[in-house]
Amino acid sequence: MKFVVEERELAELLHMLPPASWDPTRSSLGQGALISLVTPDSRECGPGAMFVAVSGTRLDGASYIASALCAGAVCVVAETEHPEVQDVPVVVVASCREFLSLVSQAIFDFPARRMKMIGITGTSGKTSTAYLIRRLLQGLDIASVMIGTTGYVMPDGEFFPPDALPATTPEAFALNWYLDHAVRQGAQVAVLEVSSFALAFGRVHGMRFDCGVFTNFSQDHMGYHGTMEAYLAAKLRLFTSLDEGSVAVLNADDPSFAAFRDAAGCSRVTTFSLEREADLRGDHVVSTMGRTTFQVLARDGATFDVELSIGPAFQASNCLAAISSVHALEPTRDLSKAVQSLADRLYIPGRYERIDCGQPFEVVVDYAHTPEEFSALFGAVRSTVQGDLLAVFGSVGADDREKRPIMARLAEEACRWSFVTVEDPRHEDASIAVHDIENGFRTDHFTVIEDRRQAIRSAVAAARPGDMVLVLGRGHETVMYYAHEDVVFDDREEVRLALRDHGYVGGTDGLWLQERQR
Repeated sequence: MKFVVEERELAELLHMLPPASWDPTRSSLGQGALISLVTPDSRECGPGAMFVAVSGTRLDGASYIASALCAGAVCVVAETEHPEVQDVPVVVVASCREFLSLVSQAIFDFPARRMKMIGITGTSGKTSTAYLIRRLLQGLDIASVMIGTTGYVMPDGEFFPPDALPATTPEAFALNWYLDHAVRQGAQVAVLEVSSFALAFGRVHGMRFDCGVFTNFSQDHMGYHGTMEAYLAAKLRLFTSLDEGSVAVLNADDPSFAAFRDAAGCSRVTTFSLEREADLRGDHVVSTMGRTTFQVLARDGATFDVELSIGPAFQASNCLAAISSVHALEPTRDLSKAVQSLADRLYIPGRYERIDCGQPFEVVVDYAHTPEEFSALFGAVRSTVQGDLLAVFGSVGADDREKRPIMARLAEEACRWSFVTVEDPRHEDASIAVHDIENGFRTDHFTVIEDRRQAIRSAVAAARPGDMVLVLGRGHETVMYYAHEDVVFDDREEVRLALRDHGYVGGTDGLWLQERQR
């Protein structure tokens, strides 16, 4: 997306930043420059671009300075002097990543300072929690912007699709453009999913959060972070950044709770739980047919009932996080009517999304792609299904290979049959992930079908009345990423088409099929 931005004087931007963020004694500003774009990608550069030479996981951004200048960049930011650059200003900084975030905020006059900010992090549940928070804020007539994995939703409902390659939190310049755009529309609160990548890459560095939310922590993204310790350290950064006026909303059920509580430092900590005493505790959780009910017990003795239009049962935990967050921002407001609105239909793309074409079995598309998510999902739905579970899944390329056989064993224990297939190979040979998963099975209760479309069709064909087919891993995503091409592919659409071919064209999703055929 091309962002339309008013030009800003380089000197003006630098004046707006903390003095320690750049080194005037080592920088060469020359005649200055007019800046309308800040980017770490030389391919995006053109007239008005400030190129920030960030070192990536594989490449040094400084090696692309010449390319950026050839493309029209009018300023270079780097961590060392570059005397070979003569015709444009060179700003020398201690950290390119941190400077990228700060200057991106400055060019839009620090939009995060003009709203209340909620940051949500955790391995799972960020998206569902964000949608639940947004619904509660709507119930209070509070305009909000929501930025996360499924896209970016403005206060008036305007929707921007997520970045091409799935990115929970956009790069700093884009992020601040969306926040500024939302402020101009009257947003009072920003609900932001903050991924471990965003925290490790400093995309929200220097951004103040009024509320930080921790959903849970489990194994994921080892392909980037390398170790669980590094992954945890990235997540903790959101909470170490909180100040004494902020609130940390923490899941007391998670084994990593103590680490997040300690990281929260001087901020006020509030807790939620489904298993133990907490500031908000959920009890008597029941989930059937995509709806969930439970009772909330507050530490002060107050109780109230909650009905959600979404399932499965673990959504109760995300709901407690959402209620805690909104109460933290609006402690004097009566939330009862807002909580009641959670019973109204809430669509969260690719999160336990039930596909109903009138078939005598259930089909659910879900984003679950880690061992913990598999375990939680299988455990939540097993008791609600009369028949058997069937699973379709793979594993994203170039990611943590150790999790793949674990996912196979979990599926084997919970499901009558598994259909192992491809899921976003990216730069990895598509067959590698399939073989890694295959090696985790102890029985022969699985079929390898690398063609994901055919795997979905085979699962639908194998389902019997009362069964549930779980199509896992991609959820809302509409593109499959290969090394040399991107392929349009939507699990939900493929399921509907497979059901149509078996004669199922009724139900709520049958309307979609009828519209498609016109």
